[in-house]
Amino acid sequence: MFRVFILFGFGFYLMQLHISGDISKYINMKYAYLSFSAMIAAFLLAIIQLIMVFRDEDIGAKTEHMGHTHDGENTILKKIMVYGLLSYALIAGFLFPVATLDSTIVSAKGFHFPKNNAA
Repeated sequence: MFRVFILFGFGFYLMQLHISGDISKYINMKYAYLSFSAMIAAFLLAIIQLIMVFRDEDIGAKTEHMGHTHDGENTILKKIMVYGLLSYALIAGFLFPVATLDSTIVSAKGFHFPKNNAA
């Protein structure tokens, strides 16, 4: 169920960026269709994951698959690391303010870009 929340979170975050217009502060608007596609994909995957959560999982969950089982593949440490990383990205995206990246930070530090006199 946690996967559903993460996928819906990414979908809503991308939707919020598109609606507010802040997506232009992160990507070149020539590639906005890619982030829009990612938003739709996140929503579709969340719906698919939601269906899989509520589907009957007991049909063959305990049986062997072609002579082997998949018992030790989902370790708790791996889940904590993956879900923690994805959750941090969502929390940072929703809580940190949007800042325009430009050269004012560099000029405030005292660095001056050389002027090109050849042009």
